[in-house]
Amino acid sequence: MNNSLNSSLIFVVPVIVFLLVIFGGLIYWKFFYRKTDNTWKETVRIKLFELESSNKSMVEKLLGLDKLLEYSYQNKFGLFKTSLGAILKQKQKVISRGDLNIIWSAHKLRNHIAHNIHFTPNERELTQAINSLSVVIKKLLV
Repeated sequence: MNNSLNSSLIFVVPVIVFLLVIFGGLIYWKFFYRKTDNTWKETVRIKLFELESSNKSMVEKLLGLDKLLEYSYQNKFGLFKTSLGAILKQKQKVISRGDLNIIWSAHKLRNHIAHNIHFTPNERELTQAINSLSVVIKKLLV
């Protein structure tokens, strides 16, 4: 009887281990594995090229770049329907301090333009914000 029990265990234990590995893999795949979808990067490349080569005003370019950066971070971090400001606060440890400063500065300029009826940005501020946002967006595409 002891030999038949040992023979059964030799067969049953590997089968149980195999089933546990398969079951664990399925759970990981279903709940934890994230397939990297970088199709958003092509959309960003196209929109960035359109903005940079357009004849739009500098204010329109700044607004467009701000929206494009928000879209980029939403896709990069999977935080869809989250505002740029909320993403920056939530991901401040992931985004470099230099990039955060650049983005916040440009985003504040964008907010002044959008919300303050008496505010008129100067060309230097706009140029700096546009160039800075373009650089940050291009870094995301690498």
